[in-house]
Amino acid sequence: MPNYCSNSLSLSGPIDKIKPIWDRIQETKTFLAVICPLGEWDYDKAINTWGTKWDIEIDNLSFEEDKEEGRGSINGFFDSAWSPPVEALESFCNRNEGFLADLDYFEPGAGFVGRWDSETGDEQYEIDPDNLEDIPQEMREDWGIDEWYNEDEDEEEDNDEEETQHHADCPANDGFECRCDELNNDKKKDA
Repeated sequence: MPNYCSNSLSLSGPIDKIKPIWDRIQETKTFLAVICPLGEWDYDKAINTWGTKWDIEIDNLSFEEDKEEGRGSINGFFDSAWSPPVEALESFCNRNEGFLADLDYFEPGAGFVGRWDSETGDEQYEIDPDNLEDIPQEMREDWGIDEWYNEDEDEEEDNDEEETQHHADCPANDGFECRCDELNNDKKKDA
Protein backbone atom coordinates (compact mmCIF):
# COMPACT_ATOMS: atom_id res chain seq x y z
CA MET A 1 0.00 0.00 0.00
CA PRO A 2 1.49 3.36 -0.97
CA ASN A 3 1.95 6.43 1.11
CA TYR A 4 -0.49 8.95 -0.22
CA CYS A 5 0.64 12.42 -1.12
CA SER A 6 -2.10 15.05 -0.74
CA ASN A 7 -2.23 17.60 -3.55
CA SER A 8 -4.00 20.89 -4.24
CA LEU A 9 -3.99 21.86 -7.93
CA SER A 10 -4.81 24.80 -10.14
CA LEU A 11 -4.16 24.33 -13.88
CA SER A 12 -5.23 27.25 -16.04
CA GLY A 13 -5.12 28.12 -19.71
CA PRO A 14 -7.03 29.65 -22.62
CA ILE A 15 -10.66 28.49 -22.53
CA ASP A 16 -10.58 27.19 -26.10
CA LYS A 17 -7.64 24.92 -25.20
CA ILE A 18 -8.39 23.87 -21.63
CA LYS A 19 -12.12 23.14 -22.04
CA PRO A 20 -11.52 20.22 -24.48
CA ILE A 21 -8.92 18.87 -22.04
CA TRP A 22 -11.46 19.04 -19.21
CA ASP A 23 -14.07 17.29 -21.37
CA ARG A 24 -11.56 14.51 -22.14
CA ILE A 25 -10.73 14.14 -18.44
CA GLN A 26 -14.44 13.77 -17.70
CA GLU A 27 -14.87 11.26 -20.52
CA THR A 28 -11.90 9.04 -19.59
CA LYS A 29 -12.02 9.58 -15.80
CA THR A 30 -8.25 10.10 -15.90
CA PHE A 31 -6.17 13.23 -15.47
CA LEU A 32 -2.51 12.39 -15.95
CA ALA A 33 -3.16 10.15 -18.95
CA VAL A 34 -4.93 13.07 -20.63
CA ILE A 35 -2.40 15.84 -19.94
CA CYS A 36 0.66 13.63 -20.34
CA PRO A 37 -0.19 10.41 -22.25
CA LEU A 38 1.80 7.38 -21.19
CA GLY A 39 0.62 4.76 -23.63
CA GLU A 40 0.67 1.31 -22.09
CA TRP A 41 1.24 1.63 -18.35
CA ASP A 42 4.67 0.69 -17.08
CA TYR A 43 5.88 1.40 -13.54
CA ASP A 44 9.20 3.00 -14.48
CA LYS A 45 7.64 4.90 -17.35
CA ALA A 46 4.88 6.24 -15.06
CA ILE A 47 7.39 7.40 -12.43
CA ASN A 48 9.59 9.09 -15.04
CA THR A 49 6.71 10.64 -17.02
CA TRP A 50 4.24 11.58 -14.29
CA GLY A 51 6.32 11.68 -11.10
CA THR A 52 3.94 9.16 -9.51
CA LYS A 53 3.09 5.57 -10.31
CA TRP A 54 -0.68 5.80 -10.85
CA ASP A 55 -3.14 8.23 -12.35
CA ILE A 56 -5.22 10.22 -9.88
CA GLU A 57 -8.89 10.20 -8.92
CA ILE A 58 -10.72 13.12 -10.54
CA ASP A 59 -13.73 13.24 -8.18
CA ASN A 60 -12.53 16.39 -6.37
CA LEU A 61 -11.50 18.33 -9.46
CA SER A 62 -13.70 20.99 -11.01
CA PHE A 63 -13.66 23.31 -14.00
CA GLU A 64 -14.14 27.06 -13.84
CA GLU A 65 -14.37 29.59 -16.67
CA ASP A 66 -13.52 33.26 -16.60
CA LYS A 67 -15.08 34.37 -19.88
CA GLU A 68 -14.04 37.96 -19.32
CA GLU A 69 -10.36 36.92 -19.14
CA GLY A 70 -10.83 34.16 -21.72
CA ARG A 71 -9.29 31.60 -19.36
CA GLY A 72 -10.44 28.42 -17.72
CA SER A 73 -8.99 26.41 -14.86
CA ILE A 74 -9.06 22.92 -13.44
CA ASN A 75 -8.92 23.13 -9.66
CA GLY A 76 -9.17 20.75 -6.77
CA PHE A 77 -7.67 18.18 -4.46
CA PHE A 78 -6.44 14.64 -5.01
CA ASP A 79 -4.08 12.03 -3.61
CA SER A 80 -1.19 10.58 -5.57
CA ALA A 81 0.99 7.57 -4.79
CA TRP A 82 4.19 8.45 -2.90
CA SER A 83 4.89 11.75 -4.63
CA PRO A 84 3.22 14.67 -6.44
CA PRO A 85 2.78 14.53 -10.24
CA VAL A 86 5.20 17.39 -10.85
CA GLU A 87 6.79 15.79 -13.93
CA ALA A 88 3.41 15.46 -15.70
CA LEU A 89 2.42 19.07 -14.99
CA GLU A 90 5.84 20.42 -15.93
CA SER A 91 5.88 18.48 -19.18
CA PHE A 92 2.35 19.59 -20.02
CA CYS A 93 3.03 23.29 -19.35
CA ASN A 94 6.30 23.19 -21.30
CA ARG A 95 4.48 21.76 -24.34
CA ASN A 96 1.41 24.03 -24.14
CA GLU A 97 1.93 27.77 -24.36
CA GLY A 98 -0.35 29.91 -22.21
CA PHE A 99 -0.90 27.28 -19.48
CA LEU A 100 0.02 27.82 -15.84
CA ALA A 101 0.00 25.27 -13.04
CA ASP A 102 0.25 25.59 -9.27
CA LEU A 103 0.56 22.47 -7.12
CA ASP A 104 0.80 22.36 -3.33
CA TYR A 105 1.55 18.97 -1.81
CA PHE A 106 2.10 17.19 1.51
CA GLU A 107 3.30 13.63 2.10
CA PRO A 108 3.29 12.98 5.86
CA GLY A 109 4.47 9.35 5.65
CA ALA A 110 7.67 10.17 3.77
CA GLY A 111 7.90 13.52 5.54
CA PHE A 112 7.93 16.25 2.90
CA VAL A 113 5.84 19.23 1.88
CA GLY A 114 6.17 21.64 -1.00
CA ARG A 115 4.87 23.89 -3.69
CA TRP A 116 5.55 23.68 -7.39
CA ASP A 117 4.45 26.12 -10.05
CA SER A 118 5.16 26.29 -13.75
CA GLU A 119 6.82 29.69 -13.51
CA THR A 120 9.22 29.29 -10.57
CA GLY A 121 9.66 25.54 -10.13
CA ASP A 122 9.73 23.43 -6.99
CA GLU A 123 10.11 24.52 -3.37
CA GLN A 124 10.24 21.37 -1.24
CA TYR A 125 10.96 20.89 2.46
CA GLU A 126 11.82 17.75 4.37
CA ILE A 127 9.81 17.61 7.57
CA ASP A 128 11.79 17.39 10.80
CA PRO A 129 9.26 17.34 13.67
CA ASP A 130 11.88 18.98 15.91
CA ASN A 131 12.39 21.89 13.47
CA LEU A 132 8.99 22.64 11.95
CA GLU A 133 9.87 26.33 11.91
CA ASP A 134 12.15 25.57 8.91
CA ILE A 135 8.96 25.18 6.83
CA PRO A 136 7.18 28.39 5.75
CA GLN A 137 4.32 29.27 8.10
CA GLU A 138 1.78 29.38 5.26
CA MET A 139 2.55 25.77 4.25
CA ARG A 140 2.39 24.62 7.87
CA GLU A 141 -1.00 26.27 8.29
CA ASP A 142 -2.40 25.11 4.91
CA TRP A 143 -1.67 21.45 5.69
CA GLY A 144 -2.01 21.54 9.50
CA ILE A 145 1.57 20.33 9.83
CA ASP A 146 2.15 21.61 13.37
CA GLU A 147 -0.95 19.77 14.59
CA TRP A 148 -0.09 16.65 12.54
CA TYR A 149 3.40 16.27 13.97
CA ASN A 150 2.69 17.48 17.50
CA GLU A 151 -0.20 15.00 17.86
CA ASP A 152 2.17 12.32 19.20
CA GLU A 153 3.65 14.74 21.73
CA ASP A 154 0.14 15.74 22.87
CA GLU A 155 -0.77 12.06 23.35
CA GLU A 156 2.38 11.51 25.42
CA GLU A 157 1.55 14.57 27.55
CA ASP A 158 -2.02 13.28 28.03
CA ASN A 159 -0.62 9.92 29.14
CA ASP A 160 1.76 11.67 31.55
CA GLU A 161 -1.16 13.66 32.97
CA GLU A 162 -3.20 10.49 33.43
CA GLU A 163 -0.30 8.89 35.28
CA THR A 164 0.09 11.88 37.61
CA GLN A 165 -3.60 12.11 38.49
CA HIS A 166 -3.29 9.45 41.19
CA HIS A 167 -3.83 10.29 44.84
CA ALA A 168 -0.56 11.45 46.39
CA ASP A 169 -0.39 8.33 48.62
CA CYS A 170 -1.43 5.92 45.83
CA PRO A 171 0.95 2.96 45.34
CA ALA A 172 0.55 3.47 41.55
CA ASN A 173 2.97 6.37 41.90
CA ASP A 174 5.60 3.75 42.77
CA GLY A 175 4.59 1.37 39.96
CA PHE A 176 2.14 -0.72 42.00
CA GLU A 177 -1.63 -1.26 41.63
CA CYS A 178 -3.77 1.89 41.88
CA ARG A 179 -5.71 2.32 45.13
CA CYS A 180 -6.94 5.91 44.67
CA ASP A 181 -10.62 5.02 45.21
CA GLU A 182 -9.75 3.11 48.35
CA LEU A 183 -7.61 5.97 49.72
CA ASN A 184 -10.30 8.55 48.90
CA ASN A 185 -12.95 6.47 50.67
CA ASP A 186 -10.67 6.16 53.74
CA LYS A 187 -10.23 9.97 53.82
CA LYS A 188 -14.04 10.46 53.60
CA LYS A 189 -14.54 8.10 56.57
CA ASP A 190 -11.92 9.98 58.59
CA ALA A 191 -13.61 13.34 57.91
